[in-house]
Amino acid sequence: IGSLFCKMTTRPSSTSISFIIRNPIEEEKHRFGVNAIVDTGKGSILTGGRDGIVREYDTTQISPDSGNNDTPPLKKMFSSHVNWVNGVCYIDEFDYMISVSADHTIKVWNYSKAVSVATFYKHTDFIKDISYCEKTAQFVTGGLDKQLMFWDLTSSQVSCAIDSNSHSTGILQCKISQNGSMIATSSNDKYIRLFDPRTKRKIGTLKGHADMVKALSLNCDGTRLVSGSSDQFVKFWDMRMNACTKSFDVHSDSVWAITTTSDFSHAFSGGRDGNVFVHSLNEEESDSKLVASNLSPYLSLCLTHDDEMLWMGTTSSDIEAVNAQRSLGNETMEKITISGAPFIAQHYVLRDKRHILTSDSKGKVCFWDIMTAQNIRTVSNDDLDDGSLNNLLGELPGNATEHDLKKSSSSSTTTASGTVVIDDDDANTIRDSMKSIIDASGKRKTSPSLEVNDESERKKPSKSSTTSGDDRSLFDKIVARDKSSFSLPLWFSVNTILGCLTITLSEGTALKCCSYLKEVDEDTYVARNYGAILIQSLLRPFHLKTYLDRYAHDNPHDSRPKEDIELEVFDDLRQSFLSHSLFTQPSHLRFYFITHGHCRLHEDSSATETVSIVFERGRCANTPKKLRKWLPDWASATLRVPGDSTFGAKTESVRFFLESKIGTPSIKEKRLSLPRYAPVWMIAQHVSQSSEKLKFSLEKEMGHGLPIGPTLCAYITIFIDDVQLPGDMHVGVVKDIYCKDKKSDINVIYEWSKK
Repeated sequence: IGSLFCKMTTRPSSTSISFIIRNPIEEEKHRFGVNAIVDTGKGSILTGGRDGIVREYDTTQISPDSGNNDTPPLKKMFSSHVNWVNGVCYIDEFDYMISVSADHTIKVWNYSKAVSVATFYKHTDFIKDISYCEKTAQFVTGGLDKQLMFWDLTSSQVSCAIDSNSHSTGILQCKISQNGSMIATSSNDKYIRLFDPRTKRKIGTLKGHADMVKALSLNCDGTRLVSGSSDQFVKFWDMRMNACTKSFDVHSDSVWAITTTSDFSHAFSGGRDGNVFVHSLNEEESDSKLVASNLSPYLSLCLTHDDEMLWMGTTSSDIEAVNAQRSLGNETMEKITISGAPFIAQHYVLRDKRHILTSDSKGKVCFWDIMTAQNIRTVSNDDLDDGSLNNLLGELPGNATEHDLKKSSSSSTTTASGTVVIDDDDANTIRDSMKSIIDASGKRKTSPSLEVNDESERKKPSKSSTTSGDDRSLFDKIVARDKSSFSLPLWFSVNTILGCLTITLSEGTALKCCSYLKEVDEDTYVARNYGAILIQSLLRPFHLKTYLDRYAHDNPHDSRPKEDIELEVFDDLRQSFLSHSLFTQPSHLRFYFITHGHCRLHEDSSATETVSIVFERGRCANTPKKLRKWLPDWASATLRVPGDSTFGAKTESVRFFLESKIGTPSIKEKRLSLPRYAPVWMIAQHVSQSSEKLKFSLEKEMGHGLPIGPTLCAYITIFIDDVQLPGDMHVGVVKDIYCKDKKSDINVIYEWSKK
């Protein structure tokens, strides 16, 4: 126990911590696109989504003849990936489900228990596809690392690479025939390559497409194949002649998905144009027919084992189905829809560097607190009209701006928190900046595409979020309200690649930001390091268990109730700034680690970036050994190194010279130095504590102890050039506005406002 947090020589030198903020109520539905659909043959489908989750839906209640549009109930969720799930296969014989992801991992799941039993790290880039051969118990995986990996579930040698020099670009699709005789792959270079699984060598190349090939379907004996490409063509190939025998030119944009009937008589294709067609592959027929259409592109197609139902995954989170048999005739088909949840389309980190503003695909605007990992408010245009939005922004720590100063100078009744108005900044500039991901250094960078040459786009927020007379969205108006010359250092990075918020803490930046927070059940404010207290809260169950085990080892005869011992240990940790009770995150919150560079925890992996297993906050105390392996030294220091509450965060100081207004007692200590993240009310606190006369008068007026925090500015007001400063404004804002000479003191005047 004593060496639990000691330095481990096998731990990578650069490791970041990430957690995903999800709403458990909405997790029954996919959020963002559905990349993969598989029929289990047991009255259910497995769906892999861009939200990183595989879901199983019960389809037994849906009859092809009933026209029932009810959403099937969710049976299971397989949640352990931290990036898009790109492929899924179901193996009934072993009770396995295997998923591949853009997080570079292959996960083997116990299907019945929905528990991950193994994770493989053989690929070094996004894994794009997986295909299983039931006859030989073998499967293949392909990814953007150009590697085609061959896996044998019955062999001690689990995996091997197939002709690793064959692909010059990333693999987009890989299929193995059900008799185990053929493997086909497609990539960005327009070619389809054929391999022999027995010799692990390439045996042929199919040429004919004019653009990248993004969809394949291989028949059971490996002699025929259907392909779909970004050149808008669907092609039917006969491998015995090594030639294309049919081409279908009915799509108006890229073809992204292909599936075929069990007898290979018909093929279904879907793509970016939002259309699904059925094509006849029989020699005497060459017709195509529209089966379904949607405003959103189709990402995946799947026929049930009996060829009765066609399931279709879209980029909009919805899953649709039609009767495949009826589509072969001239009957009207009713579409069944499993509705998805809206995904986050835009995000903006507020200046207090604790709250995030988001707008989803349906235009809903929300405020999120990353410390509690929860949505704290959903706002509407009505909030702009009744002023409640301004009140909310004013309540967020340090969110007073120079607009507050302008308001203060025009009105003598301005409150300590200030009133903020929305200016008329260029909405287009703001909208463009919101398309970027903010990195840990605070710089904006273009969001990287998660697919090479992926033409898909996220749906823009609904126009319903705009108000009459102003074409800016509600999101843009709030962003304009938050603009300021000063903000706290950005100590985390945020992205929305899963359709929800993912927060990442990295070495070198995570412990750079501090702010004054009120201690729970105490009338004091303490400068706290945001990164340190977030890590402490995230790992609190694990941290407490560690010290409780240590205490039990050192004090075996302590017979007090467990609850009393926990309180004592927790209080000791608080006193040493190694824990706190300021806030907590939900028990369902999941977090993980990413190593950058070669990971010696997995010697068989050559990846430059390795993702750990996913830990659930409510259960991390049950996995101390696994958690200890991944926890980096810079993060464990917040759990084991006593010190001040700022954990060494450095910041520039702002110096003030204080003068009293006529009728207000003067003080001797007229010079004051505060960190840039300190609020203005700390100037008032210094004044009240430096004058015995003023302190006595305030206590007499209050009837009890001195007021604390922003409310103190209701009694002691702070002015610069006759402009009243809001109590919750950062002094860094004051310096940027009023101090042209960065080395000189700022002259302020304080006044006792008698009530």
